Amino acid sequence: MGRGVQRPPRLKSHILATAAALVVAVALLILVMPAAAAPPRQGAVAAIASPASGSTVSGAVQVNGSALHPDFDRYELYYTVEPGENWVFIGEPGRQQVNNSFLGTWNTGGLPDGNYSLRLRVVRRDGNYDEAYARNLVVANTSPPTPTPEPSPTPGEIAPLPQPVDAVVTPTPEATATPISVEQPEIPTPTPRPSPTATPEEDQVAVASEEDGGSSSLTSALDTDSLRASFVRGITLAGAVFLAAGAFFGIRRLLTWIWYLIAP
Repeated sequence: MGRGVQRPPRLKSHILATAAALVVAVALLILVMPAAAAPPRQGAVAAIASPASGSTVSGAVQVNGSALHPDFDRYELYYTVEPGENWVFIGEPGRQQVNNSFLGTWNTGGLPDGNYSLRLRVVRRDGNYDEAYARNLVVANTSPPTPTPEPSPTPGEIAPLPQPVDAVVTPTPEATATPISVEQPEIPTPTPRPSPTATPEEDQVAVASEEDGGSSSLTSALDTDSLRASFVRGITLAGAVFLAAGAFFGIRRLLTWIWYLIAP
């Protein structure tokens, strides 16, 4: 019987090494090709190029700038009145990255004149975002008054010369009033007259008259009080007598009535 062909061990190991190298090469190609085909990732940029901060705008304003990020999801534009943080969304969110180009249009036609701010927000896939601002934007939709141009001289025309002055008029100084002094007549000072002085005898008479008047008034007051007290006392006694008499007759009548009731 014939025997099969046997390969040497060295040939088998060579074949296995070649197969393993091919597998590794294919895996590396699979990993490297998508990275090579993908566009280069750009850095994170959020910027408003125009309108610039401090500029004056009106009507439909074109907003230009950049909205870039490696994990870009969208960008949004807002405006608010200064001072304040009441941001109003403008238009629709942008889904494509923008590099120093048109971002959107801000219509200021229905806004009152004043100072405003713009905000650009670049939102990433994880929800975080970067922002850029344009501050102190002056909205001036009301047209300012047009200044009247001054007439300019026509070329070749000679401007009129000023009229010559005939004479220089020197102002006449005003007369200064001279003060007039008026002599006042001397008025004699009146001599005070001595006032009469009361003597000690007159003072004693006056004191005595005052004491007599006081005693007489005190006596009259005492007499009036005694008369009033006597009158009140008499009325009180008369009332007590009448009350006693009435009580006596009343009790007597009551006893008589009870007696008639009890007696057979």
